[in-house]
Amino acid sequence: PAQQPANNGAPGAPITFQVYPGHSVTIQYDPSETDRGPLIGSYTRDYIIWDGFIIVETDQNNHQDTGPIVIFGESYDSAQNVTLKNLDVRGLQATVSPPGENHNSIRIEQADYATIENNKIHGIRGEFHNHAAIMTYFSHNITIQKNEIYNSYTGIYIKGGPAEIESEFIVRDNLIHDINIGIRTS
Repeated sequence: PAQQPANNGAPGAPITFQVYPGHSVTIQYDPSETDRGPLIGSYTRDYIIWDGFIIVETDQNNHQDTGPIVIFGESYDSAQNVTLKNLDVRGLQATVSPPGENHNSIRIEQADYATIENNKIHGIRGEFHNHAAIMTYFSHNITIQKNEIYNSYTGIYIKGGPAEIESEFIVRDNLIHDINIGIRTS
């Protein structure tokens, strides 16, 4: 991600990025920026919290197999205990030039113990089910709760993962509307 911590947090002492109460902070690429990929997240970092930001994706910066927010590890013991909360995630809302394959607002891949809660996630339209507001892939022990998800092709897509690793996914109390597929698993 363009913005991510250089270090890991620790149990009881996470690294927290939080908007000052009563203020609004928007994170997006500068219009002249040509880099592609996620804006915020956690790549192989543990015990990270992102709280209260507006995340705006731009058309020139979208990239397949990612999205404006990623929690991504290189194995199941990296990217642990990451929380995304109180975010307003605004996707491309593309209709003429949809994003590439597997484009998501929030992508969680090879992560463990992530919590996605109390967010507003909208605007990942695309053309089929792999364009999801939230997609998990080869991840474990994920909680997705109290989010409002709308104006996307798929709301929540829990996808892939080896059967030999025990996983728990908790998906509860989400408001999902104005989309093609609410919740999909494979």
